[in-house]
Amino acid sequence: MLRKIIQAGAVVILFTAEAHAQPGSTGNTSSDGMNMNVMPNTNRRLTSEEAMREQQIESQYRDTVNNKIPDKKASNDPWGNVRQTAPAKTTSTAKPKQP
Repeated sequence: MLRKIIQAGAVVILFTAEAHAQPGSTGNTSSDGMNMNVMPNTNRRLTSEEAMREQQIESQYRDTVNNKIPDKKASNDPWGNVRQTAPAKTTSTAKPKQP
């Protein structure tokens, strides 16, 4: 029984140590740690050159999406003209009586 308690304690210690090693955990108090933020810095002001470049990229993207991508091709359904366009509707909604 003592062996099981020691093994369980070792597992808990190993998992705790692994969690402490993760960046951004509360155990990491150093201020020179690596910054893992992948979100862009939205507080930064763009210069006029950067803003013009962003507008140029955006306009090129819109032109590509609107003009250069071909229209979707028609469906290649060989049985398309054989099928009925709408299913046949029954006029009677009453269920037949069972004897």
